[in-house]
Amino acid sequence: MARKKKVVITEEINRTRAAEIFGEYAEYHNKINTIIVEMEEEVRKIRERYQHRLAELREKRETCFNLLEHFGRTNKKLFEKRKTMGFSFGKLGFRTGMPQL
Repeated sequence: MARKKKVVITEEINRTRAAEIFGEYAEYHNKINTIIVEMEEEVRKIRERYQHRLAELREKRETCFNLLEHFGRTNKKLFEKRKTMGFSFGKLGFRTGMPQL
């Protein structure tokens, strides 16, 4: 976390001025919260807009994952020497033995 710079204040502040400053502080705090709520609402709308497409893509990705897992299980001989096989889009690692601690 960044260090907070020490602020040096030289003016004297009486109770009336402190009340004014507190009012300004509360006003800025409320404006900040209003902006945050607006931002969250916009993000929620964006999520809703893309939710259907994301669900479809996640389902397709899961299908591909299951197919690759099936490939590994049915082609155990390919993974006897090397447990990882390289493809143009990444690496497929498949463990053929029982997990051990």
